[in-house]
Amino acid sequence: MTFNGGIAQSVPWGGGSLSLALNNFKRTTTSNNALFNPQFNSNLSFAYVQPLLRNFRIDSTRQQLQVSKINRDISDVQLRATITNTLSNVRNAYWDYVFAVQSVEVATKSVTLAEQLVKDNQTRVEVGTMAPIDVVQAQSQAATARQNLAVAQQT
Repeated sequence: MTFNGGIAQSVPWGGGSLSLALNNFKRTTTSNNALFNPQFNSNLSFAYVQPLLRNFRIDSTRQQLQVSKINRDISDVQLRATITNTLSNVRNAYWDYVFAVQSVEVATKSVTLAEQLVKDNQTRVEVGTMAPIDVVQAQSQAATARQNLAVAQQT
């Protein structure tokens, strides 16, 4: 009668492997000359295999394959970086455009309000409730608003 068992495992470092085995053998005999009956024979073994020269030297074909794989990986990383940079630039350009459009809208509203203020101040000067210097100040603000509109339209 035989009972055997074992286990083998690859080691994650260095490419080696471990194995453990237990072999049991039981022999029974009907002979009167046998010293022991039944006889047991057990064997426990442990082995560690480390291939020392694996990948020690490779031929030129395998070397070119490895170089090609590394170059492909580098190209993949560069492509991903280019895609990421392009997406970032497109996003930034979009938000710059949105900012420019909104700046023009704000500057246009500012010009409209400044011109309305000039008209209101002129009416108040004609009625006599405001000094003429206030009209000049409102005209200055309107000119500044028109200048800001021109700058916003150029960007």
